[in-house]
Amino acid sequence: MSTHVIAPVWGKVLTVVIAALAALSLVSIALGPEPVDAAQLAPMLGLIALATWAIYWRPLVRIDDSGVTVRNVLRTFTVPWSAISQVETRFAFTLVADGVRIVAWAAPAPGRLAAMRVGREDLRHLPEGTHVDGMARPGDSAGSDSGAAAYLVRTELARRAELGLPAEGARVERRWHLGTIAAFAALGAAAFVATTFA
Repeated sequence: MSTHVIAPVWGKVLTVVIAALAALSLVSIALGPEPVDAAQLAPMLGLIALATWAIYWRPLVRIDDSGVTVRNVLRTFTVPWSAISQVETRFAFTLVADGVRIVAWAAPAPGRLAAMRVGREDLRHLPEGTHVDGMARPGDSAGSDSGAAAYLVRTELARRAELGLPAEGARVERRWHLGTIAAFAALGAAAFVATTFA
């Protein structure tokens, strides 16, 4: 199968806007009558920009021949096809694999207003395993981030089952984002010192 990446564009736009506002604020304060305030404010603005990037820009879901990669705020999960036992979309695209529930930040289910616009036609022709008790959720709609990811994964799982490919035995690889965690810690400590001892 070809590679599919799900990462909402609006998150990148929001990140650019927040980073730009933080930079403009810092420059404006630095050029003001008391530029020392910029040094005190810089860690907090940096922390806000980092948090926006980590929460809204970085997360993604990548689906390819090897399996599904879910990159969240602080951890990345690499999930081989044969490790996946269940796909859910109640609140977000979620994999149950290797005894772990992996919720994808990058593929939330539609909100209440968007869910009200999902019609029966949107939930037809979905792959096997989508319907629970004869029902599909709004989060299963292929027009949503959660539904798009679930559709691709369920379709590939059904294809692999037809071919008789292994359905169990692989393990999920988990990796912490140590650089991001260290940056949060450093900026958080700097912001605390700057605001406490200013």
